[in-house]
Amino acid sequence: MKYFKYVTKKLSCNIDLSVDSQDISILGDEIQLKFMLENLISNALYLKRDGKLKLSIYREGDFARFDFTDDREVKSQDELNQLFYPDSLGLRIDESGIMAGTELLICKQIIRDHDQYTGRRGCRINASVAENGGYTIWFTVPLKGNR
Repeated sequence: MKYFKYVTKKLSCNIDLSVDSQDISILGDEIQLKFMLENLISNALYLKRDGKLKLSIYREGDFARFDFTDDREVKSQDELNQLFYPDSLGLRIDESGIMAGTELLICKQIIRDHDQYTGRRGCRINASVAENGGYTIWFTVPLKGNR
């Protein structure tokens, strides 16, 4: 991913990103979904610590499921349940004076838009404790051609 390479060039830590994807076609707004992935990456890069990020994309029923896993930080399920609420996001002003910490709110809204405008209810976003440590933010969007 070009965006990941661009934003990690100047980091003082070593963060790897791997992508594992099934060959599937999704129904959605390409620009919004790319922006969503950029926001997930930006949110993860706020923690400046060595480790691995993994994006897995696979079929789950009539939807494509995207799992974005960060192995660098352990969060409880209670903490993860609060990730998409503005009062618990840790909104902050970054070094350039711009509000930061809104990335997950943006992701939540993009998924809401897809749930409403694709004509197929069932788009979701959530977070869970990852099996091998860390946590996973996952979301679903409809597969193309499935009804």
